[in-house]
This record gives sequence, C-alpha cells and structure tokens, in this order.
Amino acid sequence: MNIAVCDDDANELKALHEMIDKWAKEQNKIVKVYEFQQGELLCNTICDGKKYDMFILDVMMPEMDGITLAKKLREARSLAEKTPIIFLTSTREYAVESYKVRAFHYLVKPVDYGEFADVLNEASGSIQKRMDDVFFVRTRDGDYYVSRQEINCIIFEKRCICFICNEKKLSSLTISESFKSATAEFDTDGRFFRCGASIIVNLSAIRAVEKNIVTFANNSELTVPRTVSKELYQAWIDYFLD
Repeated sequence: MNIAVCDDDANELKALHEMIDKWAKEQNKIVKVYEFQQGELLCNTICDGKKYDMFILDVMMPEMDGITLAKKLREARSLAEKTPIIFLTSTREYAVESYKVRAFHYLVKPVDYGEFADVLNEASGSIQKRMDDVFFVRTRDGDYYVSRQEINCIIFEKRCICFICNEKKLSSLTISESFKSATAEFDTDGRFFRCGASIIVNLSAIRAVEKNIVTFANNSELTVPRTVSKELYQAWIDYFLD
C-alpha cells in the first residue's frame, strides 16, 4: 500500500510516518510512506504517473492548503474516485469544506494513535473492498482500474481485451495468453456470463434479451452467438430470480 502524507511541518511528518509504520506492523501490512511538505510537489508526482492508495493531508499549509490540494487530487484523471483522503488539522473550522471533496475522515491534532489506527483500518478495508471489485487494464493511453459494476460486456478482438462500460470503451494492450485465461477471474463472479470464446456479459447490466440481441441498461446493444442465446437468457433470468 502506497500512502502519501503531506504536512508542512517536518516534525509532524515524522510523527505520522512513525504511527503509520507502527500500524502497518501491527496489521502485518506492507506499506510505503511518501512524505511531502508542499502540496504542489505531491501534485507533480501524480502528473508524472505515481499512484497512491491513500492520502493523509494537513489542512493548514502555506501556498496550497489541504482542501485545495484535495480538490486537485480529485481532478486527477489517474486517481480512483474513492481513494481515501484523511485530513489532519488543529481546528474543526474546515470540517464542512473537507467533506465537499469527499473526505474519508477528519482528525483533529494532536492525533491520538488509537483513533488514527482505527481510521487507517477503516480506510484500508475500503481500499481492499474497492480493489476486489475492479479489474486492472493497461492500455496505450495509460493504466486504468475498471469497476466491474460499470462493465456491460467484455469482448476479445484483435488480440486485445475490450471493456465496454456505461460511458466508455477501454482496449487493453495485445495479450499473449488466451482470452479465457486473461479473464478467468470473471468466471467466479456470478454477475458475469461467458458467451462462447470471445464474449463475457454482465448479467446485472442487461435490460432485455431478445433472440441473440442483448440490450443493456444504457440502451446499447450487443449481438451474441445464436448458439448461446438461450443459455444466456436463462442465466439472466436465474440471476435476477436469485
């Protein structure tokens, strides 16, 4: 787990780092802490492609305060929408503002280790839950995490895996293994149904199945092999009955 900590006070940074290390040891987690004393420096690493799983930000900082920094982080294309941002400050004055940037938690200094550890446990749990429900895709334009819930279907074409989502389409780099092998983890997810050798459909995203035409909730359509259309229809019915 990569955790970015930003505080203009070097002593505060050191104390936070020590508490995170203590928590990681207690929870048997491998954690890498990245320290920043300026928000702009943290933003620069995001622009350079660095990925973090969690942010711990001081609110009261010169040049760029923690709330402004959080807004910039939320605007970053590569940042997952639900990446936890934890604010630390000596006053509750900015509590409301912190939640406008979807803060995960707001802790008042001096930070109590027990309370801090509880928040880290909760944030870590949310990260794990999110990671269990996403699929990593490496494309020509960069790396992405695709939420399974947003996927309508997955198609194998031109040696690439194409994820057709509600509002976008992502095509992976050329893969050397088989489509079935590369997408094997979807076989254990009851929401997904494999239609032949090159199509996987998200049953929870389907609005209608008529003959071999699948209509998704966003009104997009997909043609599946006629040989599997009846089986797909039954799987769809069974999914919603269950």
